[in-house]
Amino acid sequence: MRTYEQSIDVFVPVSVVYEQWTIFEAYPRFMADVVHVHRVDETRTRWTTLFGGVRRRFDVEVTDQRLDELVAWRSTSGADQACAVALHGTDDRTTRVRLRVVLEPEGIWEQACAASGSLDQRFKSDLERFKELVESRSL
Repeated sequence: MRTYEQSIDVFVPVSVVYEQWTIFEAYPRFMADVVHVHRVDETRTRWTTLFGGVRRRFDVEVTDQRLDELVAWRSTSGADQACAVALHGTDDRTTRVRLRVVLEPEGIWEQACAASGSLDQRFKSDLERFKELVESRSL
């Protein structure tokens, strides 16, 4: 298992950032490899991803959710992976977003990307797209 951590400051209040992270269906708008997320119920979603030409489908369960502080989930099928997004309001209009992803790269392509640092860059780019989305949404 490998752990990836990235953070970014977003110039909107923590409540707006939290709300956006709880809309799993919107993840394809900022996560490059996420094709579709379907909400099954309050705590479970079904994801479709496309990475390195490989399409995967897996189920995800929310493991922890604290208003304006944290959203965490883990896969319940497919590759073993978990993610947590921790939020900290640094002032009334700025939120620090910390993303932590734990996963086991599958297949040769994912292993190569992990070894080269490409997955770190992928998660950093996802956060930058998230920042653009949530800041433009709050205008």
